[in-house]
Amino acid sequence: MVTTRRTVHATPPSPEAAFTTPPKAPKRTPDSFDSQEHRNAFAYVMVVKNATSHDTYRAFLEALHTYQKNGREDLAGLVRRVADLFRDHADLLRDFEHFLPFDEEDRDGAAKEALRGAVAAAEESAVGRSGKKKRRRR
Repeated sequence: MVTTRRTVHATPPSPEAAFTTPPKAPKRTPDSFDSQEHRNAFAYVMVVKNATSHDTYRAFLEALHTYQKNGREDLAGLVRRVADLFRDHADLLRDFEHFLPFDEEDRDGAAKEALRGAVAAAEESAVGRSGKKKRRRR
């Protein structure tokens, strides 16, 4: 009996195959950022994630992404969007003021003033829901 050996050659993967499964990015931790400003921003985003629903968190990230993608031109629009998302979270709105570069991009102060108005409205809403005024942090 004669046996023949067949050689099977594996076909090389197509170039498109390399892009079907993107490599996972390493998880970011506060210590992996190079500046205190980045660590603070990351910490704020984590607070938002833990304090809001998944849908609100995703909408917040989308608003930030759109703002950045559009060349950071519409700071007032971002503030309006975030104020709407966090209308029941005066603390998140208050901390958002420290998260954004108002000094560089809010030359007329309109966005900062709109945010402060949103904080006041959220605090008033909290008073109406609880019957007592929450103490304001500084």
